[in-house]
Amino acid sequence: MGGLGIMDLDLWRSYVVHELTHAAIHASCERVCPDRAAHEYIAAVAQMSAMPVSLREAIMRRYGQLAGFAGRDEISEIYYALSPSKFMVKSYRHYLMPGNGSSFIRALLEPASAVRVPASK
Repeated sequence: MGGLGIMDLDLWRSYVVHELTHAAIHASCERVCPDRAAHEYIAAVAQMSAMPVSLREAIMRRYGQLAGFAGRDEISEIYYALSPSKFMVKSYRHYLMPGNGSSFIRALLEPASAVRVPASK
């Protein structure tokens, strides 16, 4: 993760939290789900939040000059595809900015910012 050169139990646990977050989002979707970029943003925030402080701080130091996303329009699937680690740090830093936090995540989960799920047959 992020060039730290480690894959210890704490980092593995954070990835489990990341994937369980995706599962929880999917389980709560009925006809509408957040787009992939929103999914990854929420899972990234959950993953970073679940890490021990020492690991999270090491990752944040590794990307010291990287700012959080400036707004929703910057949170894209393309950015995620190009650098998942940077996407995670930018997401977490954006989440920590005043006025974002859990209210921003709730907005990402709103149907207006989501994509339609095909009807089951």
